[in-house]
Amino acid sequence: MEPDENPSVIYSIYRDTDAKYMLFVTKNGMVKKTALSEYVETKKKTGVAAIALKDADELVVVTLIKDEPLIITSKSGNVIKFDSKEIAATSRNTSGVKGINLGAEDCVIAALPLRDSNDALALFSSKGYGKRIEQKDLLPQKRGGKGVNCFKSGLLTGELTGAQLVNDDDNVLILGNKSSMISYIIGDIEAAEKTPLGNAFPMRKIELNALKSATENGGEMAYYYLGCLLYAKRHYEAAAEYFETAIEKMPEFYAPYRCLAAAYHSHLDKKSEAFELLKKALELHPGDQQLIYELA
Repeated sequence: MEPDENPSVIYSIYRDTDAKYMLFVTKNGMVKKTALSEYVETKKKTGVAAIALKDADELVVVTLIKDEPLIITSKSGNVIKFDSKEIAATSRNTSGVKGINLGAEDCVIAALPLRDSNDALALFSSKGYGKRIEQKDLLPQKRGGKGVNCFKSGLLTGELTGAQLVNDDDNVLILGNKSSMISYIIGDIEAAEKTPLGNAFPMRKIELNALKSATENGGEMAYYYLGCLLYAKRHYEAAAEYFETAIEKMPEFYAPYRCLAAAYHSHLDKKSEAFELLKKALELHPGDQQLIYELA
């Protein structure tokens, strides 16, 4: 590497991949597609030139693609969806073409190939807000446009810091910058329109759901949401009590078993009880890969 150069992306290439290209996306919205063979078949101890970056630009995303549609998201909340076939394949040491037209202070934070028609786009902000947008609400555009604004950045919501393709069965793990962490079930987040602020995520969503649920339908879900809220604030014993009550009131709902298992195992020194709770959660929600992993 050059003296002022640092690793930007580390990517594992599966031996059995059917991808045809490597896709490079830069901070300033440039996209470049190059045949995968140009990288895997060239062996040099010093490495090979991957992309020619323009001044004040840097690499933010590298991924493998075939000919899928592509979604690019910017820090200010603009999202563009276009066909990756619009990106002509070029050789290694080239700069590529414009994928999204950005404002002066804006930059790319994510580029996601669309491989599953059932996936939705989840957006996450620096102030703990986020939203889920269905694919049908993201109309295809021509490459190089400004896209549509899908998230209103501001003092309250912060700027977008991440985006991911998700489906209802996914669990998202969110890490804060002060060792805070929370896991959230995507199916619990209602899909939102493109332009409004969207649903509060995740702490505020839990608080709002707790208040709403406490006044409707007998309030059973309030015990679960309040347990999540207390767990996120590290009040583990109090959280466990709410999860236990949620299990009593909703014995067929798997999520409180899982959350109580986390409290028991990691914070309350009840590891054998935690194992039995995880087994019960998997019995109620069979096929959950995260539960299977936790039980392994």
